[in-house]
Amino acid sequence: MDSERLAAIQHELDGKEAVVASLEETNAALQGRYNACLQQHNMLQGDCEQRRKAITDLEHQRAADKTALYAARSRYKEQMKRLIDQQRQQKARQFDPSLLVAASAAVQADILSVEAPYKEIVEQRARFDHSLQPISLEAMEPKSQTLAIILRHLQKI
Repeated sequence: MDSERLAAIQHELDGKEAVVASLEETNAALQGRYNACLQQHNMLQGDCEQRRKAITDLEHQRAADKTALYAARSRYKEQMKRLIDQQRQQKARQFDPSLLVAASAAVQADILSVEAPYKEIVEQRARFDHSLQPISLEAMEPKSQTLAIILRHLQKI
């Protein structure tokens, strides 16, 4: 009877060892997936840092463009003042609105050339902000914890 009981215990032990081996394989597979996710996370984090640097560079460019825009507006105002002064000085001549229109068109083109890159920067930033998706490595942790609980339970048996 002892040999039958010993055989039954041995059979049960073999079954538990098979379960443990299966769980260890599952653990190794999960660890492999976790490492792959971690590697992808690190890669995406580096990409995110590069994008942040690009945004910072674009913001610096925006500030420079804004300064150029203010300078263009100042030139426009000065040119308008000169034209008005010239017209006042030439009382004998009639005011020629075509000069004013030509000067205004030139300065407007200068202002638009400075504003266009700024609008592009704002659109790029909006696209970038929407493209960022947080990566949660904590999602992998419960699987590892569950596996650890199962292994501890089997060791108690």
